[in-house]
Amino acid sequence: IQSDYLKKLEDFVMKYASSEDAAEAMVTIAMSREFEGKSDQALEWYQKASSSFPDVLWGQKATGALTRLKLEGKKFPTITGVDLDGKKVDLS
Repeated sequence: IQSDYLKKLEDFVMKYASSEDAAEAMVTIAMSREFEGKSDQALEWYQKASSSFPDVLWGQKATGALTRLKLEGKKFPTITGVDLDGKKVDLS
């Protein structure tokens, strides 16, 4: 059932590539590929959604997913600041 659903989403994207709904379909395909462990395919679909629909919510979600996936294996950045009481905060 899942394979059939994803095939229909891919067909929809091919037929209606400029439709904003295609962005949601692309992200859905990407998430499915990511959960299947097919990171390269997930990255491709996220990239398509991100670059084709940068101003649409689903395109922005794809951009966030790309950022998250590209962080894998990298050190998380150090975040420091001051809390509401004026105390120093270090999230490392």
